[in-house]
Amino acid sequence: MTPPPGPRERVAACSRYLRRRGGVALALLTVGTAGLALPLAWILVGAGGWRAGSGLPLLILGIAGAAAFGALVWGWRRVHDSLDSGTMITRIEKASGLPAGRLRAQLELESAPPEGTSSSLVGAGQAGITGAMNRPASELSGDGRTETGHLLRVGAVLAGAMALITLSLLAAAPNRAEVAWAGLVRPLATLNPPALPPLEVAPGDARVPRGEEVSVVIGASGRREVSVRYDAPGEPTGTLTLPVIEGRAVGTLPPVTGTTRYQVRGDDGALSPEYLLEPEDPLLFEGFSLLIEYPDYTGLPPETRALPPASLVIPAGTSLRFSGRLAGRSDDMPEALVLVETGETPGAGASVPPLTLALDGRDFDGRWTPRRSTAVTWEARGQVGEGYRLPGNMEVEVVPDAPPEVTLSRMGEGSGSEISAAMRLPLRIEAQDDWGLGWVELEVRVFPEGAPVGETADRTMAEGARRVVLEPVLDLARWGLEPGTRIRIQARAGDRGAGPGIGESEPMEFRIPTPAALRQEAREQIRAAAESAEELAERASREQAQVEARVRDRVASGAAQAGGGASADPSAGGTTPSGEGQASFQDREALRETLEGEARLLRELESIRASLERSADAVGRGSEERELRRTLADLEQRMAALGGDDALARAEARLDALQGETLSAPEAAAAMLEAAERQAALTEQLEALLERLRETALGAEVDAAREEASLVTQAQEALAREVRSPDGDGSAPPSPPTPAEAEAREADRQARQEALRDRTRELETRVEALEARLREQGQDGAGDAASQAAQALEQAAAAMEEAAAPGDPSAVGERADAATEAARAAEAAMQDAAAAAREARSRRVRDVLTAAAVQALVLSEAFSGASPEDSPEGRASDAGAPLAVASAAREGTRNLARALGDGLLDQPDLARELSPRTGAALAALDRVVDAVSAPGAGQTAAPAAGFRPQADRARQALQALSLAALDVLARGAGEEEGGEGGGSSEQMMEALDALADAQNELNRDAEAMGSEPGQARAGAGGQEGMEALASGQQAVASALGELGAQPGGERIAGNLEELRQEAEALARELAGSAEEGRPRAETYARQERLLERLLEAGRTLERDEPTQERRGTAARPVERPLIPALPPGLLDRSGVAVPSAEDLARLSPAERRLVLEYFARLNRGGTP
Repeated sequence: MTPPPGPRERVAACSRYLRRRGGVALALLTVGTAGLALPLAWILVGAGGWRAGSGLPLLILGIAGAAAFGALVWGWRRVHDSLDSGTMITRIEKASGLPAGRLRAQLELESAPPEGTSSSLVGAGQAGITGAMNRPASELSGDGRTETGHLLRVGAVLAGAMALITLSLLAAAPNRAEVAWAGLVRPLATLNPPALPPLEVAPGDARVPRGEEVSVVIGASGRREVSVRYDAPGEPTGTLTLPVIEGRAVGTLPPVTGTTRYQVRGDDGALSPEYLLEPEDPLLFEGFSLLIEYPDYTGLPPETRALPPASLVIPAGTSLRFSGRLAGRSDDMPEALVLVETGETPGAGASVPPLTLALDGRDFDGRWTPRRSTAVTWEARGQVGEGYRLPGNMEVEVVPDAPPEVTLSRMGEGSGSEISAAMRLPLRIEAQDDWGLGWVELEVRVFPEGAPVGETADRTMAEGARRVVLEPVLDLARWGLEPGTRIRIQARAGDRGAGPGIGESEPMEFRIPTPAALRQEAREQIRAAAESAEELAERASREQAQVEARVRDRVASGAAQAGGGASADPSAGGTTPSGEGQASFQDREALRETLEGEARLLRELESIRASLERSADAVGRGSEERELRRTLADLEQRMAALGGDDALARAEARLDALQGETLSAPEAAAAMLEAAERQAALTEQLEALLERLRETALGAEVDAAREEASLVTQAQEALAREVRSPDGDGSAPPSPPTPAEAEAREADRQARQEALRDRTRELETRVEALEARLREQGQDGAGDAASQAAQALEQAAAAMEEAAAPGDPSAVGERADAATEAARAAEAAMQDAAAAAREARSRRVRDVLTAAAVQALVLSEAFSGASPEDSPEGRASDAGAPLAVASAAREGTRNLARALGDGLLDQPDLARELSPRTGAALAALDRVVDAVSAPGAGQTAAPAAGFRPQADRARQALQALSLAALDVLARGAGEEEGGEGGGSSEQMMEALDALADAQNELNRDAEAMGSEPGQARAGAGGQEGMEALASGQQAVASALGELGAQPGGERIAGNLEELRQEAEALARELAGSAEEGRPRAETYARQERLLERLLEAGRTLERDEPTQERRGTAARPVERPLIPALPPGLLDRSGVAVPSAEDLARLSPAERRLVLEYFARLNRGGTP
């Protein structure tokens, strides 16, 4: 059981009870007294709300706040007295019936018991009063409860009364209450309102007809009313009070008979200026018309005024026609009206002749054309009727026709006076005139005189346009200008007036770039094209992946619709279950995005192609530019061939057709598949082109570095000469320079030397980057040469830095000479690097041609022994051998074609020359495969009838390809001259080896056809074979002629010219024996002797090849290795694979001949 609370807890409970009642009473008192502000504001507010700037709301709030504060203080004192501890304890003792002081004593005993007081005594005292105090706090509070209750009643009555009054006022006049209490919410805004706009008064100062009333319009935003005070002569001051409605007040002043002053005041105290109304008599004109006729060059229509103007602004040449009728009595008319100059016009000049308007009764008419700006007044000759007046002064401003404004600027990224390598100068002409342009022209003058184009002007008619913008492009490449020629360009424009003014632009001057600059920019264009193509290739690959994804989505969507069966809703869009409906919106959008991506890619490729074409046209026609121009033209042609002829036009046509064409679902699917195929083909072609661009860009950068090294050397030589001879003529100056001149000259020399040093270091950095790229391409020799060139450039830069240091003239001259020698060494090293890079490219081309010739011969040999005729009794088990051989040969030829295409990327002429031969060989092989794989070809010996002729043609096509490669190789064997004879001899040996292989193949074909009458092939097949033999022999003769015409051919034993004559004679004999169907025995013997002579010529050239050091060697024994036995099964009747072209390329021609004959006999079943 919980013990009852003690005396101390009872006292605390009474204190909380009284504090709560006192707080509620104080709140009611405060709210009741503060609420007095609401009815007080309702009583004091005006009908229109609080007046602007009124302080009453703030005063009412102050009074209410003071009353609330007073009530709060009074109530707080009453509550505070009730909460006093002594008073509260006394009231508790009285309310509980305890003796006076009993509770106080017990509380003091519990809080601080005296020393020695027993706790039991304290507990007994507490128990004695606990029972008497065991009642609610409201009863124990006694008089305190009575006092707080009085406060509660007063506060409740006051607050309730204020609420009742406020609600009654709100119900009686809600608008008034809203306006009144809004001021209490924002008292400071009412006291300091925002500034109102000033009063606007019309007509202000004015001249008005005498005796007429005047309407006054006043703009008074934010006011409720305004007052107009007016003062007329002879009349008392009057006032008009006007209400403001929607920000405007309108009133009427009494008739004006004399000068009247008036002023407007707003209810906020704002004042307007004082205005003046002056009466005036009516004009003498009863009717008036002023016709303004503008000159033709303005293009403006005539204009009419019904009253005499106070001022006019007219263009020069404007005509003014005055006409009208005078007012008044006929007997009171003046003789004439005259316009005369007032003399107030600024500037000197003769006075304007008066304009006399003659009267015809009461009518007048006259014309005047002002020549300059002036001021005129009206005068009358004779008497003017009383009560009438003439118009006032008229100011006329004549605006002269200003010449056109013309500006000429250069468009594009170019700046300064340099012209790009494309030799195209895009310009922008802006011309404008105040009234219209007649023409715009561009004048071009070429200096010095005597140049192919001296002066030319191209005029464009503007047809009156006030602003014309032209953007001509000058194609200077077609002008035949020499490097360094100066060109001066200026634009002109004329207006369309009778005496047209001409405006001119500031002239612009340009210079035709030097050949070196053109070459450098063309090489830079190749590099930029390579970078752009690389970016386009990456984007094309991404777009191809997107197209393929769209195709997959389309296929998946079609499969899903097909799976839905007849439940699909045709009206829901997309395709019908049968797939024959219109294409869905998603399909059309996917196709549109695909076609747009294709067209966008082709546009960018066309832009790159056009830039390459312009660079090719701009490069000069000298020997140094020939190779660069050919490279640019080849790149341009390759880019034009991307996607086929007119690829961009066809892509845009497809895109345009899609806009207005309704496609079915199958048509959309087919178009998407075609786009995917085109995108894949374009991506593949672009990647192939990118390889060509990369190689070309690398070669161009090597050549650019070589040329830059030469320019650096020339600049250093010029500086060294200047140091040795400051005047440039090799003689001492007539008089020594002053110290200031010498100092300035030395500072200039040092600055130029430092600039050349920085240029050399920049070139060194470029060469180091080239070295890395050359090594990446596998051109280690060129990379080594580039490394040596970079070291030489580093030494040259160091020497130039030393030459830039100040010193006495002799020391400076020596350092300049040393820098010159270092620059020459660097130039030579760079020349070697460029030569090594060219040699690496040439070596690769020779290797490709040699490998192609050998591989073509090997592929032609593959048909020996592959005929079904060689199969005993045409067994069906061997019938598949011809198909396998033909398929393998076709695949090998395709690989050969790809190798030629990749290896001859930088030799487009050679690639185009060999391409027809490669195509013919592939076509012949296709026919062989078709003949063998035709229906019924796998049965017995049936394939033999179609296989043998086609196989012969395929072998002849491959041999023709081999001979063509040999012919190209022979032509290139002697292109290098002078000190590069070693390389030429090596090429010649390779060509002779390949020719020996070709002759060996011809001999084997002749042997196969038979040299005896019984061995000849009958019919057209034998004759065709003989014609093919004669053609091949003639090709060998042509290749020998090409090879013999090269330098070094006379060193070959037997003389290549004699070998050529022998080959041509054999070709004629073979052609003459065509009808016999076989070669004669003596012809075959001569072919064998020709082969031996070719092999001997190659060996002779190899022995005569120059070396660094020739040494004689004594004879020594030759080890003969033991020949092992042949492996088992080698001589069985199955075909033995011929060694690959790579293996055969490592053998000499004689060794290759023995190997090929050996494997041929094996496959024919003869004795090895």
